[in-house]
Amino acid sequence: MKSMITGSAIMALALGSGTANAQSANAEPSSAGELMGEIIVTAQKRSDRLQDVPLSVSAVTSQTIENRGITNISGISEVTPNVRITPSVTHPNAIVPFIRGIGTLADEPLSDPPIAVSVDGVYLASVYGGLLNTFDIQQIEVLRGPQGTLQGRNAPGGAVNVTTRRPGDTFLGRAEVSYGRFDDFRANLGIEGPIVSGLLNGKIALMHQDYRGYSKNLVDGSHMGGRRYWAGRAGLLFTPSSNLKAYLTADYTKDKSPQPALRANNTPDSYPRPETGDQLRPLACNTFGYCTPDPKYTNRSNLTDRQFFKTYGGALNGDLDLGAVTLTSVTGYRHIKDVISQDLDGLPVTIFHVDQSPYVSDEFSQEIRLSSNKNGGADFDGRLQWMLGAYYLDFDFHRTLNQFSVIFPVNPTISDYRQELHSYALFAHADFDLSDALTIYAGARQNWDKKRFNIIRPAPLTASKSWQNLSTEAGLRYRFSRDMMAYFRFAQGYKAGGFNPQGPTYDPENVNSFEIGTKMQFMGGRMQVNAAAFYSDYKDLQRLTGVRLDVPPFFQQQTRNVGKSRIKGVELEVSATPIRSLRLTGAVGYLNAKYTKYLVEERISPPGVVPPVLVTVDNKDLRLPYSPKWTLSGSVEYDIDLGSGSGLIERITPALNFSYKSAHTLNAEDIPLEAQEGYALVNGWVRLSGPDDRYSLTIYADNILNKHYLTAAGPLANLAHWGIDAAPRTYGVRAAAKF
Repeated sequence: MKSMITGSAIMALALGSGTANAQSANAEPSSAGELMGEIIVTAQKRSDRLQDVPLSVSAVTSQTIENRGITNISGISEVTPNVRITPSVTHPNAIVPFIRGIGTLADEPLSDPPIAVSVDGVYLASVYGGLLNTFDIQQIEVLRGPQGTLQGRNAPGGAVNVTTRRPGDTFLGRAEVSYGRFDDFRANLGIEGPIVSGLLNGKIALMHQDYRGYSKNLVDGSHMGGRRYWAGRAGLLFTPSSNLKAYLTADYTKDKSPQPALRANNTPDSYPRPETGDQLRPLACNTFGYCTPDPKYTNRSNLTDRQFFKTYGGALNGDLDLGAVTLTSVTGYRHIKDVISQDLDGLPVTIFHVDQSPYVSDEFSQEIRLSSNKNGGADFDGRLQWMLGAYYLDFDFHRTLNQFSVIFPVNPTISDYRQELHSYALFAHADFDLSDALTIYAGARQNWDKKRFNIIRPAPLTASKSWQNLSTEAGLRYRFSRDMMAYFRFAQGYKAGGFNPQGPTYDPENVNSFEIGTKMQFMGGRMQVNAAAFYSDYKDLQRLTGVRLDVPPFFQQQTRNVGKSRIKGVELEVSATPIRSLRLTGAVGYLNAKYTKYLVEERISPPGVVPPVLVTVDNKDLRLPYSPKWTLSGSVEYDIDLGSGSGLIERITPALNFSYKSAHTLNAEDIPLEAQEGYALVNGWVRLSGPDDRYSLTIYADNILNKHYLTAAGPLANLAHWGIDAAPRTYGVRAAAKF
């Protein structure tokens, strides 16, 4: 089957070209875009003005990335409402994405992520490799709410679409180097230009970071929580004719980062069980006497091996304009090898370690689309835009966990398993203009997923299961003018079921969502206001929960269908350029996220009853993780023009931005030590720019108020408790040049 699809992809790509540039030079000019610039997005698998797309989408452009010093994809959390992306706790190059209260705390590849992350149109089947360096990125689009029809499988919470930089037809070189507190050294280099004029353009980008980290190990004096990696990306843009383009990218990353800095955070009452009333003293406290949280920005790990991560892959995008329609092909491949070592208790005793545990995966995907062209003859005189598509994904992995613990009767305990996933889909979408002002649209996607799960150790087991789902969406858009529109959207989403290594299978997760919104521009294009209100109803909600076992390791994090949740909220994004030298932005997100049912099984010991009995309890009063009620952000930039001919420096740009997140929990079990109080962050910089921005020097400071907060926290059953401190105040200097 794979060979047949690969063959069809090659045939299509022989005819095809790349996906539309995230910011098209051919965008229709208007007064509304003269000062702020039109932003073109591909949220609906075609190029549209951001202000015309009838759904809640934020576009983080390369200019925003550069101005704010966003170095990896997690930084978009500070500029988009109701979005939280953090690095994984256990894997240096993985991410933990949450949008509108929906995400996953599991980096276990058996569990599909509910946020669809794509790079150049290629869906990433796991969160591994998702912590992308932003140097070579043209634009990041964040689509909030279910995206089950066009964006594909496993998008009940939303999608993050990353578009890398396309090479231009003139030679351009870019170089950046920076040095910051805690020996944070970064260097990036990019070169692009024509290889064969008018036919073939190419690029290459190299990225490096060597950062020792800000957490000090009190046992051996080493540092943890840093990054050390090399990455590269190359691209070829082939344009043999006006209706034919093909874009090929290839990338490679090698990461030997130290472990994330898990800080022991134990107290005598750090593991209460709100659903049963139990108060369990963690083993770290009860047996070993570690009953006091370690100081901030420290740890006492006795396992400090570096981790190893390597990935390579590529994407081949193609379009062939046939006049009435366009044929599009997107082919992707990715290989990942990951070897982790993790001291999960953060203490100088081996309460629970994972050491030298390998993971290997391969992913192949193919998407074919046929879409109408504006005024091409198959669109009812320009009133109908339609798209038909097919999708295939083949994803398989093999994982071994070498687990060491004082509670095991025999060390180590080894979990060794593999899984194969085959996913197919057919989808369609259409927009129809009932009038010049009113447009209706609808879409549907039929998914077929089949997983084959094989446990090799400790007890051989083979199982397979299939699921299918039909997700739909429909809505309307009304244009009051080119600069003002309102929309309504109904959308469904779906996340496939799966397996647990030592537990039952779980069923798919489904959502129905309703959204109304408006997008407006004022003051001749100097001000833009986008707002949305939404309501989402999730059923068969999948959650990673701690389950106690009767055999080593005596506990396990398992994914279960726990019940239902209801999430509603409001989002507002504002940007303004009242004068050419002043740029202002602001965003507000309000989120009311609640479980309406959260059923879990617990072993409890009622008075006079021995042994413990298994009961089902409803935890619906717990909070959803990473779901603050309020998220706020804002920025101000001001250009001080010194005038041409003023010397080496022609412009000085001071800037300040802030973000705020209200109180929230960092783990599904909502234990008090996992609760993060509301906090505000303030960052600032001053950029000195030369003529035509050919070079610049930026002095920056992040977390200026030196606010302490946690990026992650959790219990290791009732063994120990940990937290990861976010970086304290950091500062540095960054130089950039174009040549």
